[in-house]
Amino acid sequence: MTDTLSTLPTVKKIRRHYSLEFKQQVLSACEDPNTSIAQVARDYGINANQIQNWKRQLKKRHASQA
Repeated sequence: MTDTLSTLPTVKKIRRHYSLEFKQQVLSACEDPNTSIAQVARDYGINANQIQNWKRQLKKRHASQA
């Protein structure tokens, strides 16, 4: 019996890297009270969880500088 999973080609996941300017642009778009994070994520083609991670990182960075 042949294992079909071992014959499938492997797909290499590519990790995206975003510039600081892009992150700032996305986070500033989230500050609009009439726009949800989910909508901003769709507009920029990224996952909403990624935006939440960037917000946490920014908050942590500001806390460590204070």
